[in-house]
Amino acid sequence: MKTIQHTISRLGSALLAAAVLCAGTIPAACSDDGDVSGERFLYIEGDLYDFDLGSDGNVGKNANGEWNTLQTAFYNGGGERLCLRSNMGEWRIEPLYAEDSEWVDLWPDHGTDDGRFYLAVDRNLTAYSRVATLNVIAQGRVVRTLVVSQKPGTPSIKIDMDGLTSFTLPTKSASRTIRIASNIGWKPVAEDDAAEWISFANQTESTVDVIVTENPGEDVRTGSVSFVMVGTGNEDVKASIEIKQKGQRSSFDRAVKKTVAEVLAELGPDGSVSGNVYVEASVVSDPLTLNFDPAYITYSANLTPSLNNRLMWVQDESGRGLLVEFFDASYNDYKFNDKLKLHLVDQQFITDEKLGVRKISGVTSDEIPESTAGTGVEPLRLADLSSVGDYENTLVRIENVEFAVPMGTYANIDERQYGKAETKGLMDSPRQYAHLLRDARGNTVPLYTTSSFTGKFSRLISRGGGAVTAIVTKNTVAGQTQTVLRLRSDADNEVSADASTRLTRPVVEFGPFTTFGTLQKISASTGTGTLKTSIFEQIVNSQEYSGSASTSDHMYWSWTYARRTTATLDANQAATPALTGSITENPREYEMQYPCLNCNTWWGGNGSSIRDADGEAWIVTISTAGASGDLYLTFTTASSSGGPRDFVLEWAAEENTPVAEWEQIAGYSSGNWDANYQLKQMSFKLPDGVKNRQSVVIRHRVAANIRSNNAANITTGGTNRMGYWAVSEVK
Repeated sequence: MKTIQHTISRLGSALLAAAVLCAGTIPAACSDDGDVSGERFLYIEGDLYDFDLGSDGNVGKNANGEWNTLQTAFYNGGGERLCLRSNMGEWRIEPLYAEDSEWVDLWPDHGTDDGRFYLAVDRNLTAYSRVATLNVIAQGRVVRTLVVSQKPGTPSIKIDMDGLTSFTLPTKSASRTIRIASNIGWKPVAEDDAAEWISFANQTESTVDVIVTENPGEDVRTGSVSFVMVGTGNEDVKASIEIKQKGQRSSFDRAVKKTVAEVLAELGPDGSVSGNVYVEASVVSDPLTLNFDPAYITYSANLTPSLNNRLMWVQDESGRGLLVEFFDASYNDYKFNDKLKLHLVDQQFITDEKLGVRKISGVTSDEIPESTAGTGVEPLRLADLSSVGDYENTLVRIENVEFAVPMGTYANIDERQYGKAETKGLMDSPRQYAHLLRDARGNTVPLYTTSSFTGKFSRLISRGGGAVTAIVTKNTVAGQTQTVLRLRSDADNEVSADASTRLTRPVVEFGPFTTFGTLQKISASTGTGTLKTSIFEQIVNSQEYSGSASTSDHMYWSWTYARRTTATLDANQAATPALTGSITENPREYEMQYPCLNCNTWWGGNGSSIRDADGEAWIVTISTAGASGDLYLTFTTASSSGGPRDFVLEWAAEENTPVAEWEQIAGYSSGNWDANYQLKQMSFKLPDGVKNRQSVVIRHRVAANIRSNNAANITTGGTNRMGYWAVSEVK
């Protein structure tokens, strides 16, 4: 079957066509020894009419050892290059059977009189030989016939079940669909005594149902099923899987009900469930809102997300939850708030490699004998964030928190980049965003929402305090796994818009920025302070310069991709209004999203105010007079690929304090904007020495000549953004 790309390649290659298609002239590669007697003729030079090719075809491999596509083979001179000699005018070559064009290709497949064409075949991935007949037609009849034969590929067969080597079925009669990946015919065989209780049905080219009768014995019985090749003489080549079936002592009829909390407390050292037990719990995760870990979200070409619905969180009245992973998504048809009985006999809790939390896996409808629509379960109530990490997989309600960075919506990400593959590195991918929740004691925990979340633009982040309900899970960034919260829907967020209910008092704030013009210096929007870099103090509107040279003497405005307005989503999750992210395309876009500060020259810059270190710095001079409570610094930042990665956060009484006398607060790594397309939120508790000062200087100094993409040597044009900066006092 011809692809659109292939067709475009053909139509768009005028130079190549001129080189290989001889219309009325003899090409250089064709010898001039044809019949000139005036009789009609059409033949292939060398009498090449039969081709016997290997299974790899004649397309050839590229430098990476990968098989070229057919159109690439033409450009690279691949395939059989043939000269057709004729004086019969227009001719064309076409397969006798149209389906042969799916693996045999000709370019060009038509011409006039003498001409050159290429014959290429695709790799034969099947274990069967194949033959194609190509007819050369001129003056309304078949003049010549080419026969292309291709040898079979190597026979192969495997069980296509994500590496599964065995599975367990319940005591009563049950079935399980097995997926097979094979390039040849196959048959299922129950080995030895297993044939007495294992049978098969509904076989297709790639699946078969394995059926077991009820196990009358008390104990588990085990059998083996093999999938054997047929029709190649390789019947000894097979793939096998172990089938276990629970005995009567493990039947649901004999199971004892326990709470989730009791089951978790009684787990064996290896995570195995103790005894024949079941729990009665409610579904607390909501697949319809799509706020699941990005590992389970896929995007179409137009960035429409869909969920691989293999995960489900359940919880009961004991206030503990657990994560269920289904055998495959087809078994998970349970809805938010459904109440179900989950049979846990012989289950073992293992750690999910993607999420970092414990789960039970391989679950099917066999393990859920009963389910009904329900009204849900109350979340576990927590006074603050200090103990959140103790309640993995549990739906919790934290009674009083605030958003540390009160700007934007749930997903402050460049909306054009949602489909980018995960490149977590030093920060999260374009597929999810973390807002820091902060409690009255200064504890913070990330609240995650994905770019697929149906409620991502439903509200602007509030400046007040209030309750948040979410599922406790984990996330890994830069090799570090941390406890996080995952929102289910906007209804879970009860944080007030009333700023007077906020748990901390903003002492100094820079941003969210709403101005968008040239400023001689950046002054605090709340409190007293100025912000600059060790080289630049002035900031300009990005529309007021053109070319990189003009950025060499000032900071300039860029985008945070944090919306200033909410948006609605269509069926494909396209947002209205949309953000273009381009100032020149839409000069009024700052009315829709917040800008941020951006700056380059971060290592060894000329004119730096830092004389005793090579790294440049953001320098923030503020007043904390009257602030005697605990202080927290919160900011959002990211660097371009060529910008700085490693920073040291430090403070001093005066800006001109020698570098050795600055007091270190913390070190941190900035994320790579060009891979993650978002500003990362960070929060640090400030030392007591920063409290209650008429003037104090805090700076973010580049600590090493390393780029955010982990390469050496920060480039002159490499940038770092600062979208929001605040010092807050716990009330």
